[in-house]
Amino acid sequence: MITEDVSEAASIIDSGLNQIEKAQKKKPKRKPSAYAVKYGKAFKAVANDYKLKNGSWKKDGFKRAQKAAHKKVKSSTKKGQVRKTARRAYEKK
Repeated sequence: MITEDVSEAASIIDSGLNQIEKAQKKKPKRKPSAYAVKYGKAFKAVANDYKLKNGSWKKDGFKRAQKAAHKKVKSSTKKGQVRKTARRAYEKK
């Protein structure tokens, strides 16, 4: 009887471990978009303007830093500007 209980317990533990292993398998990490990369760089450049000397955020600092970083990226990447510049370069030749 004792050996049956032990084998039963062992099989329950094994099935539990298999379920844990399946849960721990991670999905492959997604590649960041070009915008996300540009935004990250812009945020790091802007963040210090919205922080105190001790490194903590000013009042509403994080929110304003996010907004400034989005604005910086948006102004640097407009399709119309790129197309205009390319068209002008083509017309000059």
